[in-house]
Parts: sequence; C-alpha cells; structure tokens
Amino acid sequence: EESDQKYAMILAIWGALGLPLSLEKAVRGKIVTWTSATFTPEPGCVTVEVKRAIVEDTMTMVKDALAKNLIPIKELRTLTGKLTHIASLVMTLRPFLSELYAAQTSNKGSPPPGCIWMVQVETVLKWVTACLGGLPGKLERKYYLSAYMQSSLQISLELDASPWGLGGVLLEDGKPISWFATPLSTEELILLDIKLGDAAAQQTVEALAALVALRGWHQRWLTRRSVIRVRSDSVSALVLALKLKTRGRAPGIIAREMALDIAAANYTPDVAEHVPGIHNTIPDALSRKYQPGQRFIVPDVLKDVPELQLKLRGRDYFRSLGAPPT
Repeated sequence: EESDQKYAMILAIWGALGLPLSLEKAVRGKIVTWTSATFTPEPGCVTVEVKRAIVEDTMTMVKDALAKNLIPIKELRTLTGKLTHIASLVMTLRPFLSELYAAQTSNKGSPPPGCIWMVQVETVLKWVTACLGGLPGKLERKYYLSAYMQSSLQISLELDASPWGLGGVLLEDGKPISWFATPLSTEELILLDIKLGDAAAQQTVEALAALVALRGWHQRWLTRRSVIRVRSDSVSALVLALKLKTRGRAPGIIAREMALDIAAANYTPDVAEHVPGIHNTIPDALSRKYQPGQRFIVPDVLKDVPELQLKLRGRDYFRSLGAPPT
C-alpha cells in the first residue's frame, strides 16, 4: 500500500510538471526487466543483470566466429557492437573491446578484402567467452547502499609510481595497516615497453601501481563488506581502476588484468580520489626506494607498520596475454 502511494505521488508530480510519460512501457514488480537488464532490489543493494537472451545471442556469434580462420569485418563490427552494449553493465569486458575495434582497421597478415585473420582476435574472443560464460565472472553488478552511505569498513589505498618503482600504503578506517615499495621487474620493462628511469611511461607505471596494490592486498577485504577507495595523483590510473577505461597497449594490458580480478570478485573499487602530487609525499617516497643515488628511509608514520613483501612480477603475472583456462 505504501509503495502504491509513493508510485502514484511520483506520477502525479511528473504529470503536474508536464513531463511526458509512456505508461504503456511501465513495469512494476520485485524483479524488473528494463531494456537490456534485469533489476532486483535486495536488502542493502540492487542487483543488475544482463538479459540472458542478449548474452546467449552474443555467445553464439562468438563461437561461430572462433570456428573460422577468417572473419568478415562487417561481422566483427556487429559482434563488437553487441559486446559494447553488454559492457555497459559488465564492465570487465571493456578492456577487451579495444583490440576488437583496432582489428577492424587492421591489415595485418594481408587478409582477403573486407576480412581479418581470426588469429588476430582469437585470444580476446576466448576471454570474452570465459567472461560471458561465468568463468571466472558473473553477468551482474551489485550496487551497495553502504558504498554511498560509507557505513562499511573504509579502505584507502594511497598510491604512486616513479620511473624506478611502485609504492603504496593501505589504510583501514584512516589507520595505516601495510605498505609496499617494489622495483619494476625486467619482464615488466619488456612487456609494457618501459624504459627504466624514463618518465615517458608514467601513465603505465601509475596504472601498474593500482593493479599491484589491489591484487596484493585483496585478501584484506575478501570476506568483509568494505568501501575501497583508490587515491593517486594520476587521473588516468584512477579512471582505469574505477571504470576500466584507458588508452594505449600497455595500460590496456593492465586494465584487462584488473578486469579478470574484478570478475573473480577479488575486489571492486568503489571510489577514486585524485590527490595533488604535492600532497602524495609518502607513496612518492616509497616509489623512489630503488632510484639510483636515492637514500631510502622508511617514513616515520610507517616505522611500526608491517611491509607487504612482493615477489617480482614475471610474464605469468599478466594472465590475459594467454588463452583462458579451459
């Protein structure tokens, strides 16, 4: 009865304001399907799931494409459009789409006119199949009220990167809990096209710092409802962490790694906050631990805080470069 009254009140207000209403399209219920998604209110959250019919149709197209040696660009364009539509909700697909868009204007391997070789997009389409098939992810997103009311454990990751390494501090409810300072590995330098000491790759190393921090500390919040806040002086790294949007080959690799972690429910960043570089002094100092000629001293605020010991990252750290497990 209360719901009916509120519903009628909203319609009356909209009508009084002269706003156009398409009542024939109205849907009510405990589970509502609207355009391409199903919305389910639950205690403390709303679950949004992509319509199964759309997913099944797209999966059929992907499987048909993978069975060929060549794929017409027109067909690839249609498939990419469907995946883009799904990615508006299943954001873990977003980093994989850039390669599909790039392939549409490629002439790699001199394919027949109007086509591309399947090998060019085969790995990406296999990961798309894994994501849409529920391995390792789900075709839904949950929007928690606690994330907006800040009633859960408040986790903050203070991050920075330099041309020599990465640094970060983990805070829980404002208290430092852990920190790390790690150099760039030889494999990372080659794979991500980074020149040690060259600031030209700053966008890439800032994004890498976010990935390493989220992956390294994910056990801290895996079994607790938390609000994860990523703080950095890099806007591009923040956009990547929150929306999985980026440009360029190396940041694209990092975005795909984050997408796989999020799909496996290892973490989902809730808030991205820009910190001016002048105020990001502690993470900056940690990121410069391995700078030649730099004398590193643990900042006073971290002297009694345990350090997160990280192994140097090899090629196997970047899972999206190979095919998904079968």
